[in-house]
Amino acid sequence: MVNDTQTAKSISLEQYGIKNAKVNYQLSPSNLHDITIAKGQGVEASSGALAVNTGEFTGRSPLDRFIVKDSITSDKVWWSKINIPFESDAFQKLYNKVVDYLSNKAIFVRDSYVCANSNYKTNIRVINEHPWSNMFAYNMFLRPKDEELETFEPEWLIVNAPGFMAIPNQDGTRQHNFAILDFTRKIALIGGTGYTAKVAGTEAGVIEPVPSFSACFGAPFMPLHPTKYAEMLSKKMKDSGVNVWLINTGWTGGAYGVGTRMKLKYTRAMISAVLNGDLDLYTYDDYHIHSVFGVSQPRFCPGVPTKVLSPKTAWNDDDAYYKTAFKLSNAFRENFKKFEAHATEEIRRGLPQRYAF
Repeated sequence: MVNDTQTAKSISLEQYGIKNAKVNYQLSPSNLHDITIAKGQGVEASSGALAVNTGEFTGRSPLDRFIVKDSITSDKVWWSKINIPFESDAFQKLYNKVVDYLSNKAIFVRDSYVCANSNYKTNIRVINEHPWSNMFAYNMFLRPKDEELETFEPEWLIVNAPGFMAIPNQDGTRQHNFAILDFTRKIALIGGTGYTAKVAGTEAGVIEPVPSFSACFGAPFMPLHPTKYAEMLSKKMKDSGVNVWLINTGWTGGAYGVGTRMKLKYTRAMISAVLNGDLDLYTYDDYHIHSVFGVSQPRFCPGVPTKVLSPKTAWNDDDAYYKTAFKLSNAFRENFKKFEAHATEEIRRGLPQRYAF
């Protein structure tokens, strides 16, 4: 017999302002799967997986992500076009509207936690309007054991109401979708789905890849100034004595239209060599310092042709290679200007070489 819940525990959402809700607590993935199909919100693919059409939005919308500006965040958050300030009173009013919208509905609730390290482990409670969203939470977050759920106390609350549409001129949002973080109340409030996506280099008229920079490879998710994360990374590397490896999983052998994608078997061989300790530490005989970006390139790697390990050699055209390399370097340095005033000397020394064309 299939157990549709992880625990027999039941909870109330009255404390959050959600009244008279039918609470579906900690349902199993199979139960959420079946409910989603029964509601007509998804279909079962030939593989048996659940396929859901999320509607208007299919990815994240960084311009609709807000952070409540208060005594906790005022001097810490890097306020910018992706860390947009939101008034605390406006958040409370919008929150009240969302929980009122969720009242008298069948709601799906999941208790989970983030970070396996006990020093940083944080309990979270996710409240979803839709069952498939709750399945997403099941897959995304760490799962407490039955005995942990009996005494579970959430520290953060995530409220997700895709069907609620904000009214921008009343609610203070940019459009009807939104995702707002309140570090004082410890609530993440998501409505109207809050997702949209754009893949760099796929716009009409683009005939070659265009450099696209995202601080820390995830600027929309980083509330602090990027240099803070650079300092944190540097400290962790020094404290633990680790090496950092950059693996090219993208383009090699020439510019767009000339080169090719890096072969998957080479990428796997590089990763295996790193994990197996086959590349040793830096020596002049075993490594070459890249003249533009300053990284150490291994001259030999098991399972990878020597030519592939040298981007310049793989291009077969030194002039074209260096022109492209310095073009990227200059674009990087130009983008870094917005962060430079907050960067330490150690961070600035990591910049690539510049070249005036």
